[in-house]
Amino acid sequence: MSNGARTIVVEPPDHFARDLMVQLAGHDMLKAKGVTLIAASAPTFFVEDTPTAALVRQVLGAVGPLLSSLIVTTTARPLRHGSQTPKRSPMLGLPTPKRERAGWTT
Repeated sequence: MSNGARTIVVEPPDHFARDLMVQLAGHDMLKAKGVTLIAASAPTFFVEDTPTAALVRQVLGAVGPLLSSLIVTTTARPLRHGSQTPKRSPMLGLPTPKRERAGWTT
C-alpha cells in the first residue's frame, strides 16, 4: 500500500465486506499485495489457508448479509402496519413470532 501499511484489523470479520464475492476478492487482492487482514474477534479468521478456514470464511460471509436482511425485514414490517415498536425476542433482537406474542407454548 502507498502508506506502508502491511496489516489491516477489522471487527467483526463480517464487516470487512457486505457481499460474499467482495469479501473473497478483497481478501485475495490484499493477500496478493502482501497485506495481512486480521479480524480482532477471530485473529486466525483471514490468516489461515486451510480448506476448513476457507469454508468458514465463505459460510460466515454469506450469513452476515442474511442476518442483516432478516433484521430489516422483521423490523420494517410491523412499522409499515402501524406498530411503532415491534416486540423483540431475546435472541438477536428480532421480533417474536406471533404464537409467542399470543401466549402459545411449544
